Parts: sequence; C-alpha cells; structure tokens
Amino acid sequence: MNIKRLFNKKSLLVAGLVFFAFAGKSQSEFKVHESGEKGMHRFTFSLAELYFNEGKSNEIHSTFVPAYALNYDYMFNSRWSLGMHNDIPMHDIELEEQAGESKSAETERPVASKIIGTYHTHKHLGLLFGFGDEIAHHENFFITSAGAEYEFHLKGSWQLGAEIVYDHKFNTADTWMVGIGISKTLTRHHKG
Repeated sequence: MNIKRLFNKKSLLVAGLVFFAFAGKSQSEFKVHESGEKGMHRFTFSLAELYFNEGKSNEIHSTFVPAYALNYDYMFNSRWSLGMHNDIPMHDIELEEQAGESKSAETERPVASKIIGTYHTHKHLGLLFGFGDEIAHHENFFITSAGAEYEFHLKGSWQLGAEIVYDHKFNTADTWMVGIGISKTLTRHHKG
C-alpha cells in the first residue's frame, strides 16, 4: 500500500469535512478566550519532527528530520484566526526534482511558509487549513495544508500546545509535522 497516495486526497477531504461540520455549530455554544478579548496577536515557537519520503526513485526511504516552527496568528474573535506559519528543518533534505523524463536529486534545507486559517472548535482544539510555498534553492513548491492543534492555557497569556499538520506538496514529497510549542498572546487594551 502506498501511504503517500492514501493521504494525498483523502486526508484533505476528511479535514475539509471535519472543518465544515464544526463550522456549522452555533458560535454562542462555547467561548475560546475570556470575554472581550478580540484582535489578539499570538506568537508561537515549536520544536517538531518532519516525516517524509526522500531519496532517488530507486532508493526512496522514510525519513524523520527535526525542525522548528515560527508562527504568528491574528485572532479575529473566539473562533477564527489567520496567520503565517513557517517550518524550518534543522538538517539538509534530499529533494528529487523531475524535469520531463530526467530526475535529479539536490540536498538543501527548504523552508515552508504557509498562510493558515484556524477554526477553534472549543477552548482547547483548533482545526488548521491553508496554503503556501516551500522555498528551496532551485525551485519552489506549492503546498496545501491541513491539521489540528491542541492548547493548554498556562498562567497569564502563555499557552503550551501540540499540533499535527499534513502538507500536500505538488511535484515533491508530502510531509507530516508533529510538534510541541509554547505561545505568547498579546492583547491591545483600549481606554474607553
């Protein structure tokens, strides 16, 4: 069974169905943040593992690479946020490029930058969806992304969280990312 084929379309379809099922719920059912906190900025630093298949066509093997993620999210209200998420591997990755009939392999450290929307289903769980670009030295690859995050609120405006994200990349290997991170939320208080 080819795992890559299994997750390409089915995982995005399932993530979309789950998203629309939760999006239909009433927003008055539960709150994510304390009342009155809207327009917040959240900065997150995560340590993660990237999982993907790498190598040349005749020597493909599964690989785990440590990575870190730097994320920014603007929280419009208790349900919705939009942000820029950046995944940066700590080691070089062998990428296979295909130009017509010929294939070549390059070793480099690509950076994935994505625009991610998050729908918070309740106080701790958020569903992630978005798109972006994997920026490599010779070529960039378009990405569609789906996943989930779970947060524990700590003292003050700090959160500890875990996330799992699937990135479908066009013309290169898809990746899974599992990470644990810490977030700081900043709120602008208005006098009034």
